[in-house]
Amino acid sequence: GKRGLIMGIWHSHTSIGNILGAVVAGIFAADNWGLSFIVPGLIMVIIGAIIFFFLVPDPSIVGLAHETDQQLESTHSSKSSSSCSLTHLIENEKSCSDLTTSDFECEPLVPHKDQPIGFIEAFRIPGVVEYSVCLFFANLVGDTFMYWLPNLIYDTTSLDAASSANLSTVFDVGGIVGAVLAGLLFDWSRMGATTSSVMFLLSIPSLFIYQYLQADWCPISENDGSPIFNTCYTLNVTLLLVNGILINGPFALIMTAVASDLGTHPSLRGSKNALATVIAIINGAASIGSAVGPSITGWLADGEDWGNVFTMMVVADTVAALLLGRIVLQEIRNKWISKNVFV
Repeated sequence: GKRGLIMGIWHSHTSIGNILGAVVAGIFAADNWGLSFIVPGLIMVIIGAIIFFFLVPDPSIVGLAHETDQQLESTHSSKSSSSCSLTHLIENEKSCSDLTTSDFECEPLVPHKDQPIGFIEAFRIPGVVEYSVCLFFANLVGDTFMYWLPNLIYDTTSLDAASSANLSTVFDVGGIVGAVLAGLLFDWSRMGATTSSVMFLLSIPSLFIYQYLQADWCPISENDGSPIFNTCYTLNVTLLLVNGILINGPFALIMTAVASDLGTHPSLRGSKNALATVIAIINGAASIGSAVGPSITGWLADGEDWGNVFTMMVVADTVAALLLGRIVLQEIRNKWISKNVFV
């Protein structure tokens, strides 16, 4: 399927909003900073009104039929039975959890599909804890970089506020590319944890290179507050783009396609309430990371010492990658087993 690609394209709306917000705020930041809040607020009110009056909340309103409950039940039961059957073909002594990519068990966690599950039951789903804590650190890095990047550029260069804000949007452009790229890799490999871990690990040298490139090796030159478009500027833009791809790509993948896979496993019998609980846990962990990262950055960057901030982000990305280690090994093992079965 193309779930990863579709979810990656859908998730790009967050980066588009970040770009628009940074550009609008940058226009007014130097002369009338109050409008940096008022104008985006007015845009939100207008878009909210459009959605309220014109968004169709249910397909049946426009004559599109829902998938029937029987179809949903049969789909999930067939997935469950096929997973179990295939496992027994491989090794009769092993349980269904030995084959599935995310190491789920075939034992149902809900008596029927309309019953919700609690947090304890949700945490019993293998992968939910790892992905949730991983997303805490991933969002800590992503939102720290996004929120503080204009200030970092402004403090470490001679660019004015508007130019710093505009340059910082390159990171979000990379986020759009990264979300789509991670989704494509997930569709091709069906290995969400492996894809995310590789991107997390690649972001570590990328962050270090950007730190030293921007501060020492090749700083951005300016003329009356505006950047000079030379080799150093090109290199800085390129590194910002790469960091956006490697930091926001796995975050978008876990938030969308992976979370959806976790919440629609046959053990949950197609329960929409269970899916909502799983996604709420994962998104909640990400929100906590979003609050913690930017909050402690101001303390770490005291005196414009941005080296501490980059160290924090590198450590967080390393922990995020390590947290997925068990699932990565399981994915690699299952990929090897499935190839041997069908060869």
